[in-house]
Amino acid sequence: MKKKGEDKTSPLCEECCLHKELREFVHARGRRIARCVFCKSRKVRALPGRNPSLNRLFKSLVRFYFSELEYSDRWGASGLESLFYKPNPLLKWRGDIDVLQYEGLILELTDTMHAPHAKDVSLFSGEEGIMGALRDEVAPELLRWSGQLRQQNYFSIERDVRDALLSVQPLITSQIPSGTRLARARIGYQSRAAFVADPNSVMPILHYRPFTGGAMAAPPPYKATAGRANRAGTSYLYLATDDHTAIAEVRPHPNQVISVGTFVNQEMIRLADFERVTITECSSSDDELDKFRLIHSIARAFAEPLPPEQRWRYALTQLLADTLRRMKYGGIRFGSSVAAGANITAFDPTLWKSAGKTRVVVVKELRYCFEALPVVSDSDRHKFDYLHEELPEKI
Repeated sequence: MKKKGEDKTSPLCEECCLHKELREFVHARGRRIARCVFCKSRKVRALPGRNPSLNRLFKSLVRFYFSELEYSDRWGASGLESLFYKPNPLLKWRGDIDVLQYEGLILELTDTMHAPHAKDVSLFSGEEGIMGALRDEVAPELLRWSGQLRQQNYFSIERDVRDALLSVQPLITSQIPSGTRLARARIGYQSRAAFVADPNSVMPILHYRPFTGGAMAAPPPYKATAGRANRAGTSYLYLATDDHTAIAEVRPHPNQVISVGTFVNQEMIRLADFERVTITECSSSDDELDKFRLIHSIARAFAEPLPPEQRWRYALTQLLADTLRRMKYGGIRFGSSVAAGANITAFDPTLWKSAGKTRVVVVKELRYCFEALPVVSDSDRHKFDYLHEELPEKI
């Protein structure tokens, strides 16, 4: 029986959570309840929205997925509650929900923490501008470094980059156990031969001999061209967690033949893993959430595919990789923008040996996705700030 004056808002149950981290958090820390008021699930774990840690995690997820423009009445939006009265990435929306109870829960989950909880996660920027969605924002550190690299040599800002990476070091440090098998792809093959099964046939069956051994390994330094992690003349080994990702990452064309092999590390490797950190680990305060934004931005910078005319933008990721190498990391792990797996860049190719048979595949088809971009009309050109290299001829 509830005591007089106690908040009677129903708790959030694990089955009401759509987001994986939110669901796992409630399952790990919640207590079992007989029945959820919202989803009607029985014997599930639940936490009250006023739980400080749940409150900060929920607000961190709001910050990740939503811009302040989408919920702040200061900018004409309908309030935080409006985000959750429709399908959303955090909670399972049900049309037959108890609206008053649900609104009370949302208000608890997004409420500002007061003493004795000194640390909190902010949802409103006040007079300091607009909070964008973290998943779309670029950390200010990366913006600063990118600007500096246009005017300065990379070594003049190495200390600043190192200090920033040291601040997130506990969150990104991982390892690759000895004997881990990873995939590597290379466009092309060593040779091919025609096999004529039927002397009367005019269509021979082509058989391929894939690249093997050293031909599948990292190129020698004198042949190494600049890549997303290495400068020209520096040889790194680019690997992936699975064959499909390895093939997609070499950006093949339809009907190109690809050699695909496996490499195994000979000893444990210390790894800077930009995929391992969760927003739960960084949800205790705005300062911790800023660390998550930095890690997430670096991961996106490494994963982002660049057209040939923009390869100069690799200067930033090359600087990050070189700084991490100097910090005694043996490689980097980051997600792929073209496949479901992850990429691993190994700084010392000699620690990896080819293992097993190399196979040959042919690319049958590619699929392209696109989206419309905002267009600047002639009448609005005076309203925009232009990047230096993209200034129009006349403004």
